Amino acid sequence: MTEKSLNEILKILNWKENMWPIDSSFLRNIPWELLPNLDTLTKIKYPWELLTLLREQLKTTIIEQKISDKAKISNMVEIAGPVWIEEGVLVHPFSVIVGPTYIGKNSIIGNFTQIRESLIGQDSLVGEIWSLV
Repeated sequence: MTEKSLNEILKILNWKENMWPIDSSFLRNIPWELLPNLDTLTKIKYPWELLTLLREQLKTTIIEQKISDKAKISNMVEIAGPVWIEEGVLVHPFSVIVGPTYIGKNSIIGNFTQIRESLIGQDSLVGEIWSLV
């Protein structure tokens, strides 16, 4: 994603009476192809409409599994459907991931966590991590 494109998206999203400022660091860490196009963004009126657009973009973009060799996924995890999992991701046992889903770099998915049709940004923690000593 170019800096110009990122600035155009931020300008559109933050223009809406500053009701919902979006931090550029969030958008920088999402693959460009997962973001809705500029024409679609200009038509949204309420913040929650962005979530609908992102879900639709996931459905049309993520059509196959792409799991990084550098991701650590327990053999007790169920993955169904098209999922993109970036490098450095750690998925703990007994989790379920249903696509279309994107999980950004260095994110941690806790034990007994269910994720479906989601876009999870870089360095995120989802669910709980339990450890018994």
